Amino acid sequence: MKQPLPLFGVVLKFLLLTIFAFPVLVQAQEENNIWYFGNGAGVDFNSGSPVALTNGAIFTTEGCASIADSSGNLLFYTDGVTVYNKVHNAMVNGVGLYGGNSSSQSSIIVKMPGSSTLYYIFTTPDQGSLAGLNYSVVDISLQGGLGEVTILNSPMHTPIGEKVCATRHSNGTDYWIVAHEFATDGFYAFHFSSSGVNPVPVVSNIGIIHNGYHGYLKFTPDGTKIGLAVGESNEIELFDFDRATGVVSNPILFPTIYNYPYGVEFSSDNSKFYIAESGVGITSGIYQFDMLAGSPAAIIASGQLVGSTTNQYLGPLQLGPDGKIYCGRYLTNYLAVIDNPNALGLACNYIDTAVFLSSGICMFGLPNQIPKFNFIPVAIFSGDNHICRRNVY
Repeated sequence: MKQPLPLFGVVLKFLLLTIFAFPVLVQAQEENNIWYFGNGAGVDFNSGSPVALTNGAIFTTEGCASIADSSGNLLFYTDGVTVYNKVHNAMVNGVGLYGGNSSSQSSIIVKMPGSSTLYYIFTTPDQGSLAGLNYSVVDISLQGGLGEVTILNSPMHTPIGEKVCATRHSNGTDYWIVAHEFATDGFYAFHFSSSGVNPVPVVSNIGIIHNGYHGYLKFTPDGTKIGLAVGESNEIELFDFDRATGVVSNPILFPTIYNYPYGVEFSSDNSKFYIAESGVGITSGIYQFDMLAGSPAAIIASGQLVGSTTNQYLGPLQLGPDGKIYCGRYLTNYLAVIDNPNALGLACNYIDTAVFLSSGICMFGLPNQIPKFNFIPVAIFSGDNHICRRNVY
């Protein structure tokens, strides 16, 4: 019969886990540390706090995406139309992607499971055009490490709205790429694995018909909920998401009392849901909803104005690698911030002019990214005293 592990052995294993697992935790969290967005705007989170960058080549009205390596070094970024390499030049073959630079979420970058060099850029067009949802592939090992687009505009589905997001599959390795069909109630979830994109999506027809274009689609960091806004119709929705099957279910439809909701985001602990109004001429607000309030009616009723600005568009919301939520202030050189988004109500601490962008100008987009909290690897003990590793979501 197997003998219990002596106390000394347990302590030794714990110390080894602490020594060897911790660097993995740190290294696995830096991919979101460099942002380029708006008109020549950018921020660098590698010091722990956002520092303005003014060397970017991107000039875009709305959506964008950027990716760094595991140490926080920039790899490339895009407005959904042009891919820029780490020295801020157009990447080889990286011009003419089918994302629109006036698409709310023109693009998102996802590293191919099992690959150290291949990155997929998923793009959405302006205003539900027939260009639809596409992917392009970057091999970052080519051109001396500057990267090259090796596949351009491979079609996935059309027509699609200006929304795309991604989360980990329940198997801890693959991803789900999720978009919403234009002029229907259809969610399209594509399984992305080491074999590539499964061309047959999981389709969930649920919720409202999207006749508007603008607004974000976001997952909770744990991938179990999905929220969205449709600005033109003042509509906000929340759903459950099954990371094993790709099915969207259990809609919560909010009253249409918010003034052109655009940005949506979740706190890092999955407990709070935020929306940003982009109406101008009146006060534009940031609203918080308590995901732990209970019933759908209770979640809706928990809505609280936690920040506002007058005569100013408040557009994109994006969870930063520091766990704070950043908000774009249209045509200004400042980002607002929700400083403690896990906290309930006004304790979340909205700051209207938090990050000075120097010469950069914020527009209607911040980089569309998978939150780092979605894929933190953690080493644990198995029941038979062997060390194993799993992902926490």
